[in-house]
Amino acid sequence: MFERYTEKAKRVIFFARYEASQFGSLCIETEHLLLGLLREDKALTNRFLRSHPSVEAIRKQIEEHTMIGEKVSTSVDLPLTSECARVLAYAAEEADRLGHQHIGTEHLLLGLLREDKCFAAEILHERGLRLSAVREKLAQGHPTEELVEDEPVLKAPGRLRHNRIRDFIAFRLRQFLETNPLGEVVVDTEFQLRPNVVRIPDIAFVKADHIKEVNADLPISVPLKLAIEVVSPNDGAADLVEKVDEYLRAGVLSVWVIYPNMLEAHIFRPGVNPRILRKEELLTEEKLLPGFSLPLNTIFG
Repeated sequence: MFERYTEKAKRVIFFARYEASQFGSLCIETEHLLLGLLREDKALTNRFLRSHPSVEAIRKQIEEHTMIGEKVSTSVDLPLTSECARVLAYAAEEADRLGHQHIGTEHLLLGLLREDKCFAAEILHERGLRLSAVREKLAQGHPTEELVEDEPVLKAPGRLRHNRIRDFIAFRLRQFLETNPLGEVVVDTEFQLRPNVVRIPDIAFVKADHIKEVNADLPISVPLKLAIEVVSPNDGAADLVEKVDEYLRAGVLSVWVIYPNMLEAHIFRPGVNPRILRKEELLTEEKLLPGFSLPLNTIFG
């Protein structure tokens, strides 16, 4: 039944069973599935529910709605309610509708919204989620979905501050490259780092001799040499470390991680300790972009 499910989606089912057992339920209800979804996929939660207080409020609402019984052993194989079974069937239909081979957490969310009379759907409706709007956003998933070890990972759209910093750095790099045609700067573009890993750096620099080989209709598979990530409030530290490590293993020569809240830039290069830049210190890349410099304090406005 779960052959098409991503690992994240499978873990949602596992956590739903766990939630049901903790509530003393003899079957898995849609609200347990919702709790499993919130627990497993923070990126999806942040994208559509925005804030963690909202997530905690959902758990409290479910607890107040539920008559909690004696906990059931997690070794008991709890059945799905008919509503929950329909949610999983709808999730498969939504994956097909979007042309996705996998069934992921995003399809489970759509399935919950389609079962519109269930308690989980009521909770989501109260928080402004509508099936058509979520479906439309997910249909645009191409620019906001990365792939890590064959597992789709949603990349939440940047907030205004993030986008301003990203766009300013990209502008200054492109301005430099107009008179120094060393390559091309791209923003929010897919890069195939390995067969099962696709990442979307906020900004990337590709050397001129490599950009000629690019098929503009596919994820870029030629090496990027500079990757820049502007940290957003909902970016996890562990995820950033993993992303930097993936870039360096893929042959990226330099990774800039910009921290707007700390007014810092952390520079990662293969085989050396990271550098931390502050205040008026300069962002430079003498090997890749000889002559380019950007005072760090100018990017934060």
